[in-house]
Amino acid sequence: MKDHTTNPFARKTLSELLLSRLSAIGRKIFREGDHRARDQGWQVIPRHSGLSRRYRDPRFDYPVACTACSGRGCNPRGVTCPGCGGTGRIILDPSAASRPGRRQP
Repeated sequence: MKDHTTNPFARKTLSELLLSRLSAIGRKIFREGDHRARDQGWQVIPRHSGLSRRYRDPRFDYPVACTACSGRGCNPRGVTCPGCGGTGRIILDPSAASRPGRRQP
């Protein structure tokens, strides 16, 4: 007697098969956009069973509030902060942005 559990399709449910088909369709639809985004170094996050995408530039992880002026851009006397040039933010080194404890997408 044949064991039906060795058949890979027998173990998959209808919903799993449908989700895999939807994901394959999404990969075909978004192939060009995904390729362009990855060339730019962006993150590609498939959503809604693969039928939509979220593109994210990881450089947005790098700007943080200046620690010298607490993000104000100047000291209490109104003198422009030399650490950030008056912007109130500094750009982290990419290796520092991935330090433990920072939320990563």
